[in-house]
Amino acid sequence: DQTLDFRPVVDATGFRRRFVEHDAAFDPGFQVTYGALLRVPGGHPFALDELVLMDYRDGYIGDDAAMRAANERFPTFMYVMPISEDEIFFEETVLVSRPGGDSRDLEARLKKRLRESYGIESFEVLESERAAIPMGGMDPVIPQRTVGCGSTASCVHPASGY
Repeated sequence: DQTLDFRPVVDATGFRRRFVEHDAAFDPGFQVTYGALLRVPGGHPFALDELVLMDYRDGYIGDDAAMRAANERFPTFMYVMPISEDEIFFEETVLVSRPGGDSRDLEARLKKRLRESYGIESFEVLESERAAIPMGGMDPVIPQRTVGCGSTASCVHPASGY
C-alpha cells in the first residue's frame, strides 16, 4: 500500500463509484443493446451517405403477440450505419429499462425488423455485440474532496448513454 498526499482527487472509476461519496444506493436503469455488423449478399437498401438514428417504428412486429408484449414493456429502436454496398451495422436498443431488458430478445427483434421493415432476408453476421449500460443515478454528495468525473458523477446522457 502507498499513501499519496493530494488536495483534490478525481474519481473516473465509472459506475463502480469507488471513491466518490453518494448518499443514495446506486439503482440504475439499463440501456440494453444487440448490434451486428452484417454482410448482405446482393447489397442492402440504405444509402451509404446516410445513417438512421432511433427508428422507433414497430410495424415489423405484426401479429406476434409475445414480441408485441415485450415491445410494450421495453420499446426498442434501431440504429443503422451503412459501411459499404454489402456491409452494414444494425443495433437494436432499449433506451432504458429497469430491470434490464434481454439482449437475446433484441437479437430476435433485430432479425425480424431486418426482414419485415428492410427486406433483408439473407445475411452473414461478421461481428456482434451486446451491451447493458447503466443509466442514471443520484448526484454525488457535495462538498467532498473527491471530484467525480463521467459516470462516477452520474454524468451519463439520458438519451444516448454517452
